[in-house]
Amino acid sequence: MVLLDNADYLVLGGGLSGAVTALLLKQKMPSANIVLLEKQSHIGGVASSHLLQNHYVDSVYMYPDISCFLKYLKINFPTKRNLKNIYSIHFFDQGQITSIQLPTGIQQFEEKLIQYFPEDQFSIKKFWQDCQNINHQFLRLKSKFSFLDLLKFPFTMTKMIRFANKDYQSFLNQYHFKNPLLLKTLQSFAGIGQLSPDRLNTLIPIIAMINLAEKGCVPLQSFQELLNQLDSRLKEEQVKCYFSQKLQSLSKEKHKFKMSLKDGKSIYVNQVISTIDTKNMFQKIVDPDLLSSSFTTKINQLEMTQSCFIIKAIVQPEMDYPCDNGQILFYGGNNTFAFLLEKAENHTDPLHSDIFHFALSVREMEERVYAIEILVVPVSFSYWLKIAKLGRNAYFSEIARWEDFLYRKIAKVIDPDFNQKIISKKIITPIEFQGMYKLSEGNCYDMAQINRQSGNNRFGFTTPIPGLYHNKMILGVYGAFLQSFILVDYLLKGKINQYQYHF
Repeated sequence: MVLLDNADYLVLGGGLSGAVTALLLKQKMPSANIVLLEKQSHIGGVASSHLLQNHYVDSVYMYPDISCFLKYLKINFPTKRNLKNIYSIHFFDQGQITSIQLPTGIQQFEEKLIQYFPEDQFSIKKFWQDCQNINHQFLRLKSKFSFLDLLKFPFTMTKMIRFANKDYQSFLNQYHFKNPLLLKTLQSFAGIGQLSPDRLNTLIPIIAMINLAEKGCVPLQSFQELLNQLDSRLKEEQVKCYFSQKLQSLSKEKHKFKMSLKDGKSIYVNQVISTIDTKNMFQKIVDPDLLSSSFTTKINQLEMTQSCFIIKAIVQPEMDYPCDNGQILFYGGNNTFAFLLEKAENHTDPLHSDIFHFALSVREMEERVYAIEILVVPVSFSYWLKIAKLGRNAYFSEIARWEDFLYRKIAKVIDPDFNQKIISKKIITPIEFQGMYKLSEGNCYDMAQINRQSGNNRFGFTTPIPGLYHNKMILGVYGAFLQSFILVDYLLKGKINQYQYHF
């Protein structure tokens, strides 16, 4: 076996969180040998953009303000405030379409909800104030706590402690909203976690809602530019990046980890930070003799979120498209997420003319040339695997059926001839997604937002193996940065200002 490197820290996975973690470690420890190992030929992971017709079609269209993280990492990534809406939501009900616009701005968001639903004015005010308090308390958390901090918690973190283990639906129910459309509007934020509100941890949609409303941003050009700058900074700081390398096993020899690669090479390292799929890491890569039986059981029982179906396209219409929204959401039916999640978990056909949910993102690349992404979640990988086993014709017929379904809904809101204006496209089914990212069970993420795995039941950074840390994958740009900063602060015992939000 050929020795490829001997490192102080190895970060496994070159997605957004892995790249940020590696750069931050090197920035804080310039003399350390920091290695980044990535199976693809580039950094970015699921945040990577796709090039169509010389335009980047992003996987990330809007995100909370990350300028404090970028400044700390010495990255100049120009963004602009999404000055109009976080979401533009279109509810389909018995042939009627009701549209709700949720604007950026904390006060504007609250005022708009009251304008739409005046009968719920006092409940909205209470809900919105509670959300702001929870977010504020969350952002005061540190990666390490003193005994005095812990004593203060019952008095300084009351809202967070109360709701840390509560599901989002239970959180919404306590406000007794009178208008069912208001409830559906607020439930729409469950889409951030790809879960039904009764299974989603409360903190996920609340933190996303507040931070998007406060400072929802979009890239000035393309999100790919951020990944390019991250790549440049890794080179500047001399982080050793090994691309197109697949890890076969992780074992321990004396006091070091031995990372055995599929090409026969190996890396010896003092400490390892994994940012890859948790189940793949601990079920298929880590030497099972290093794990306790209780930890192995916990890994085996870990619940995953479902996969997704994505259409990326360049569209050239004769009319202007709405491109000042973070996302345009399409909803049909009641308890939509519960219905879709049940279909996904039972691996059955989810397409229903009256019950559906998907998101459309639009960015103008040049005059009347738009990059769009259509995202459908949750979707079963196993369902698509069954279709693929029927043969090539069945697989592509199913893709065409999904396309037609989505295009017909979009035609009712955006452009009646939408599908005829597509000049280039890339379709990513759960099968393609699995092929690109090799995720466990074909699903998207190991998600701590599943309520029974959140709060006190959440996986920590540490593992039963000293020196092996787990930077859990977390959905969203803001979450990836935040999680990485907290982890590195933990590893370096508070050197990033005892982890404070504004650094």
